[in-house]
Amino acid sequence: MRPFTPTSTAAIAVLASVASSSVSADTFPFPTPSFRYEPFSSLATTSQNIAEEKLGYVEVTWNNHGLAPIEHTGWAGLSSNERDGASLLGYTQDTWDCFIHHYEGYTW
Repeated sequence: MRPFTPTSTAAIAVLASVASSSVSADTFPFPTPSFRYEPFSSLATTSQNIAEEKLGYVEVTWNNHGLAPIEHTGWAGLSSNERDGASLLGYTQDTWDCFIHHYEGYTW
């Protein structure tokens, strides 16, 4: 086993402070788009129309995450019409890429 170095001790202290702080779904890593986790039938008619017409969702693809082809496209790959629809529903680039696209197209 390697001995602790000042660097690893500092890293442990940082991780411990983060672990002990409260992390809520509203702040980590971005505010959760709670509307996306509501059944399609519970959405306002305007939101249903935007989801259908601009993003290609239907009830079954909205209610079953990962089925809609649009969910495999990152924000940068969306057409201007699709970005407009996503924005109208309340998405930002950060929330789309995190909660919808799940960073699939990103390389780290």
